[in-house]
Amino acid sequence: MRGSRRSTFAAAAALAAALVCAAPMSAQATAGQGNAQHGRHGSGHETLWTTPSTLSKDDNTELVGIDPTTGKELARFGIGKEAETWAIALSKDQHTAYLANHHSGTLSVADLVGHRLLNEIPLGVDADAITLSPDGRTAYVTSMVAQSLSVVDLTAGKVVTTVGLGAPAQGVAISPDGRTAYLGIYSRNRIDRMDLSNYQVTASYTGGKAPREVLLSRDGKTLYATDYYGGTVSVYQVDDPAAKPRQAQVGGQPFKAQLSRDGKSLLVANTAKSSVSVVDTRTLKVRRIAVPDSFGTLALAPSGQQLFQAQENKGGITSIDLRAGRTTATLDADGLPQATSLALTTG
Repeated sequence: MRGSRRSTFAAAAALAAALVCAAPMSAQATAGQGNAQHGRHGSGHETLWTTPSTLSKDDNTELVGIDPTTGKELARFGIGKEAETWAIALSKDQHTAYLANHHSGTLSVADLVGHRLLNEIPLGVDADAITLSPDGRTAYVTSMVAQSLSVVDLTAGKVVTTVGLGAPAQGVAISPDGRTAYLGIYSRNRIDRMDLSNYQVTASYTGGKAPREVLLSRDGKTLYATDYYGGTVSVYQVDDPAAKPRQAQVGGQPFKAQLSRDGKSLLVANTAKSSVSVVDTRTLKVRRIAVPDSFGTLALAPSGQQLFQAQENKGGITSIDLRAGRTTATLDADGLPQATSLALTTG
């Protein structure tokens, strides 16, 4: 593979600085088995999907499905040559995964039921973060190196347009009506609001330092951002870009984050503090849970009580009991070195 995400972040951070100045269980994987031997993504069964950093014998990056209860591998299949997936978005029915491939600069479309690659859509740039439109017909993919946003028509299987952002950006969120994008322009310490009818920036939100992950509340009224170099989470009111954000101190270099289904909690991975923070979105009170070497994507179980984190440094997937406030398992630590992405399906 081309290298770890940390090394890419280091290069991106150097570029960002220049721009700113200018302006208890372990399960062994059964790798290499055929799809039929691994079973199917069954009804009512939870599956964790991740992409380890190692390649198959034919140089494919593989998508691996794991039972989060037993740690047993359920599926493994290739999703592209040396793809190095950094992020996964799921269709509403959770039958299809869209994978943003940083190294190959492609968007892979994977059938999670049939365990097969359906399509690889060339983007022409490195792919970092991905989100889907509310109707599931369009994917929005950011590129830190190319400083752009790719708009992908998923029905046609092609890029509609690539929008220059003028600076490195990563996090992207789409409004519930599908008309507006919010982009974390971390090198400029702002979040840009973009009209998707003409791709023009209509407002910017400031107050946080180096926003990485950008999330919207379900009603689209509240905007959350992890401030990578500020150690905070910033909370903005969408209808008042000029207002100073409310902030919660969560720790060193907060990056990946996920909102609970009820919107009452924000889960944040603190990459420099070896912990995950649980933020009350109403009061902004913070509870921190120790997670050794916490660096990777988060996935929250439907119950809201169990959180999973792909560990890009030590390997495997960490299971975290949010109610007890502690880690409870490491899934497949030996078979999943540098798990670079994570998603959870339930059907």
